[in-house]
Amino acid sequence: VEGAPQNLIIRGIASYTNANTTLQSFLFASLIIGPIVILLAAYGGWRLMKRIFKPIEAVRTTAQEISDGNDLKLRIEAPSNNDELGKLVHTLNHMLQRLDDAFDRERQFTDDISHELRTPLTGMLLDVELMKLRSDKEDLETQTLIQRLYEQTQWMVTLVESMTQISHSIHIQSIETVFLKETIEAMPTLDLQKINLDIPDTQIIQTDTALFGRILTNLVNNSFQYGADSVDISTQRIHGALNIKIKDNGDGMSEETLSQIWDRFYQGDKARHDSHSSGLGLSFVKMAVDALGWEIQVASELGTCTTFTLIIKD
Repeated sequence: VEGAPQNLIIRGIASYTNANTTLQSFLFASLIIGPIVILLAAYGGWRLMKRIFKPIEAVRTTAQEISDGNDLKLRIEAPSNNDELGKLVHTLNHMLQRLDDAFDRERQFTDDISHELRTPLTGMLLDVELMKLRSDKEDLETQTLIQRLYEQTQWMVTLVESMTQISHSIHIQSIETVFLKETIEAMPTLDLQKINLDIPDTQIIQTDTALFGRILTNLVNNSFQYGADSVDISTQRIHGALNIKIKDNGDGMSEETLSQIWDRFYQGDKARHDSHSSGLGLSFVKMAVDALGWEIQVASELGTCTTFTLIIKD
């Protein structure tokens, strides 16, 4: 105290019992409140990170839809702000637009070429048929040449028609419920003497019958082109989905061939299959299967067999 003749000392005494109780209460409260604070902080951080990465997830989801559906018409929704992510989305959308335009030009070019070639080729085919009728039946060499010319011209006509079909999207005419075995047996394009069916009489599917017939015909003909003597068609239900297996005993395909069989005009080893193949059959199959909402898988052992599997999910 200022001015006091001597120093003044003030001592305070507290109960040890009360201080210990206060400390224990503080520690107890910390054990309860601490985890709650940590959980709230973690939840808040998770919500914040989710909000930050939401535009990135939207980009990934849309890109996956474009990849799975092969639909270049889809676009990624651009964020409202013009940050780095917004610029990335605009760049990706611009790239998708250019790819879509390129594919449209390719389809238009193929359609135009097919249209221009169809008329003269049809005329050539008629002329060759007329030559066959008027040629000397006893001149075997001439008959052989005319027959070869007829086959080559007919193949070119078929190729042009296939190019026209492949240049357009596959359209579903009508979906109906049919008996699978009965439908296959009624297909005039299949040689049933070389096909073994292991399908229950009561097995039904929902499909566009004409489109399914073309899918099956292309798969079976592909087997015969690669040296198969017979084809086994069977069904199996796996994980709630109906699997239609088309298995042959042909030459099989290598891993390199399997990775490219869905590409247009790809023919694999040309020395081991029909030279009249256009390389468009399996491309059409893939497009048709996608249009029906099915899946298709292929497995092959070189020199042994090839198995195509149509997966129809309920």
